[in-house]
Amino acid sequence: MFGCLYAGVIAVPAYPPPRRSQNLSRWLAYASDAEARFALTTTSVMTELTSPFAQHPALA
Repeated sequence: MFGCLYAGVIAVPAYPPPRRSQNLSRWLAYASDAEARFALTTTSVMTELTSPFAQHPALA
């Protein structure tokens, strides 16, 4: 989070959904409310969520 502040962007910390298809509505709300343009994550989380997120343009 300090790296985001240093870069002049606002961090929105959020846990990944426990299951791939679970709680995507919460992530859609995060993306919409924060007008997010990118996300910082780990390779394992990115690999697991790429397919479900690709189905939603706001998260792709």
